[in-house]
Amino acid sequence: GNMEVDREIDDQASVNSESNESSTRTEIYKCPNYANTLFNQLQSLWINGVLCDVTLVAGNDGKKISAHKFILAIFSEYFAELFETSSQKEMKLLDSSQNVIELPSINGRDLEKLVEYCYTGSLESTSTYDVKSLLAASISLKFKVVVDVCTTQLINELSPSNCLELSKFGEEIVNLQILKAANSYTEKNFLRVCDHEMFLQLSESEITTLLNSDDLHISSEEDVFFALSKWVHYDKENREKCLANLLPVIRLQVLSPEFLLDQVSKLCQNTLLCHKLILDALKWQFLPRHDAYFTNIWLPARKATLGNIILLGGLNSYDQKFEMDTYCPLMASWSYLSEILNKPAEFAVTLLSPEKIITVGGRCGLNVLRLTQYFCLYNFRWFPLSPMNICRYGHSVVNVEGDIYAIGGHTGYSCTKTVECLSCSSGRWYNVAEMALDRTCFGAVTLNGKIFAVGGKNRAGSLKNVECYDPKHNEWSACAPMSIKRSNLGVAALNGFIYALGGLDITTTDYSMSRHDILEKYDPFSDSWVRMASLSYPRDDIAVCVLEDRLLAMGGFNGSEYLNVFEEYNPLTNSWKKLERLQKTVAGARVVVVDKNIFPK
Repeated sequence: GNMEVDREIDDQASVNSESNESSTRTEIYKCPNYANTLFNQLQSLWINGVLCDVTLVAGNDGKKISAHKFILAIFSEYFAELFETSSQKEMKLLDSSQNVIELPSINGRDLEKLVEYCYTGSLESTSTYDVKSLLAASISLKFKVVVDVCTTQLINELSPSNCLELSKFGEEIVNLQILKAANSYTEKNFLRVCDHEMFLQLSESEITTLLNSDDLHISSEEDVFFALSKWVHYDKENREKCLANLLPVIRLQVLSPEFLLDQVSKLCQNTLLCHKLILDALKWQFLPRHDAYFTNIWLPARKATLGNIILLGGLNSYDQKFEMDTYCPLMASWSYLSEILNKPAEFAVTLLSPEKIITVGGRCGLNVLRLTQYFCLYNFRWFPLSPMNICRYGHSVVNVEGDIYAIGGHTGYSCTKTVECLSCSSGRWYNVAEMALDRTCFGAVTLNGKIFAVGGKNRAGSLKNVECYDPKHNEWSACAPMSIKRSNLGVAALNGFIYALGGLDITTTDYSMSRHDILEKYDPFSDSWVRMASLSYPRDDIAVCVLEDRLLAMGGFNGSEYLNVFEEYNPLTNSWKKLERLQKTVAGARVVVVDKNIFPK
């Protein structure tokens, strides 16, 4: 009996013990100021030199700083690797018994700040110079957090007076963040940077690199030339001989003939090669067309001097679009501009004047319109104009010396060959000579004061016919046809030629369709077409425009899906380059290019 009682007592004690252990495990004590207490004690040990097991010796002044290895290893990958592997790397262990380490590339002030940071978690600096020095030291010793802090600090301190210096510093220490930020700041503030001494002290190679940038924020190419002129005059005796190497980075072909002769020629009067470049620039401007001779001597115009693209309307997989979006080449970005008043579809568009975008005709559902209206870029408002004489959609409009011509299209009942003109003087529409063929979904452009109607379709199917209208004689004449039939094609005039790209061939006999990737070039002097480099995809309903000396093709439809393709054609190299895709898929959009000085900021 006593044994059973003892057993029960033992069992109860065991239960009580387990209960106490469980109770003990749930009653955890946590020091509320543990982290602060720990680091305060560590800081006190460091300040008093207690338990320090390593001494760091600065290279320039021999300053000695004691520390704890494990603390250094926490904040510095360099020290962590050194202490863990006993590898000396670039540092020389002077006395292994005393654990004294020499740091020949680190100065005493920076070393003290880095060690102090390990114990206090704080950094202090009074100048950009201090931050640069500390950054170089922290990179050498792999203090990652300090590197990030100093990098951010220097980027935040960028100004027109120090951006060139910081760019050079970023390159020296191989800090791509600083280098990229400083270069970007310099480009965006180029005109202000040129007013500072550091700009004038750039070497020939450095100013060549800077002036060669496509991303300089300038009002015109004249700004870049004046910057070069300022740099040359700072030390004219030695720098004038650099002009032969520097002038090619100026986009001479976009400077006016007057500026070339008055300003550029004056600066380069003692350099024969520069005079040849000036002459080539004048040839570029006065010759009606440009050939391969210019391919290797001209750089493309800078993005800041290019116009802005405005894309209007179009169709995507979901619905008809009734808005205008704008593309800025300098920022390489699209943004919303405005809604299109009255929401027409299949309208035609051109520039009424540099600041006015005119939309003509179109349809709303089955209702075909005579609507004429324009959008003013100065005040973002729409204004009505006199309506056309007949309703039409799927037509084209062009501007010839301020008069707007509405050509062909569909009336809602049939295709038409009629043409009418909105007089800039009277503000009224009047009929002019008709085309030889009815046509809709074609392209029209102006070249040498004449209007060219290219391709399209009518009841007979797709067309390859081309007609030319002379406003002075009010008559149409036939031109050489394209090599293939196509409607819904893109057409543009560039450098004295007409380009026709993409499009759709519809056969009315069996209603078969085929889409094209073909690009053809028309020479009005020889009245002939020649095939050029093809598009990346066969498609129709492409929005096409000219930006400086490039042809841009946007969107389209490939038969199964709407596209957001954005491509650039270089006529001098006969090659296409893909640009960043459009924000949205679209086909059948209309497009105009407006001067960047007119476009609202």
